Amino acid sequence: MKLKYYIKFLLIKIMLLFGKKFIKFCTYIPKIKTIAYIIILKDNPLKETPELGTPLNYSEIKPMRLGDAGAGADAKARVVHDSGRNYLGRRVALLAHYDPDGMVDPYALYFAERLKKSGYLVVLCSQNEITMDENLRELFDAAIYRNGPGLDFTSWKKALGAFPSLFEAEELLLTNDSFFGPVGSLEPLYDAMNPVECDFWGVVENPMFRPHVQSFYIVLRKKAVTSKAFREFFDSVRSSAKRRISIRYETIFTQWLISGGLTGAVRFPLSCYVHPKYSNHIFSNGFLKTGQFPFIKRRMIIENPYAVLLQDLPDVLSGRGYPVSLMTNYARRIGKKLEINFEG
Repeated sequence: MKLKYYIKFLLIKIMLLFGKKFIKFCTYIPKIKTIAYIIILKDNPLKETPELGTPLNYSEIKPMRLGDAGAGADAKARVVHDSGRNYLGRRVALLAHYDPDGMVDPYALYFAERLKKSGYLVVLCSQNEITMDENLRELFDAAIYRNGPGLDFTSWKKALGAFPSLFEAEELLLTNDSFFGPVGSLEPLYDAMNPVECDFWGVVENPMFRPHVQSFYIVLRKKAVTSKAFREFFDSVRSSAKRRISIRYETIFTQWLISGGLTGAVRFPLSCYVHPKYSNHIFSNGFLKTGQFPFIKRRMIIENPYAVLLQDLPDVLSGRGYPVSLMTNYARRIGKKLEINFEG
């Protein structure tokens, strides 16, 4: 892994030495075009920054069938904490969670706290059997434990089954713990999306398999939450150990809702990227500086699969008020060495 990273870094240095025209030429060479885009997207992966969210316009939606998706037996779930709230007419966040040590890490608690401050009730949907101490009971309005295979959609389905009044919520946020954040405030994101007329919205549009909104942060307004399409989708979700099945749920969800008569929107559509294939670069440090995108994927910090230049990330995070110790402590606990020194 280290050798691969250093080879990428060396290629970056060589390209920088030859200048911008050479770098642009390299984007047409299959074996090294990813490296060229790393340089181009270092500061900002967008060719333009939309002031407001953009309505999704999927004029041709491919036929979709959910069925059982080749899944096995459904997972079981158990409510481990319930404050007795009725979610009718409330804003609720469903936080899908998994941790290798079976705990709720401080970075996930920080995210939940910020959601509460933004007016959400927060339901923890965990694949771990969490011991709910007094602090967790105070922070989370409810918590479920579900066993068996499956990822986020399985966890969200079990919460919807455990608390039927969620289908009558004013707004439902589907989210997970796959990222650090929010970096700065969530307000700029909501300021850009609240004026947009739509039934649901997300943050990042992705072209993989079929255009869709990435499922790490999707907000469903009342019409979407109470819709037949939303219920049908989650009725069809099954547990599966196959990652491709879980990915299929994510890539189908957006167009399934639209085919059911709902309207969607996204903060950063494919049309605004320098190159749609590298939309994941929006998680890099350069774009965090703007304050419009408040998240950074855990994978970008722990693995850095795209060899994104992260040298100024500690200053960016500190400047926007995010406690970098949440990242370093998490990496240390799971036995990972970060590509960059956050501690000076």
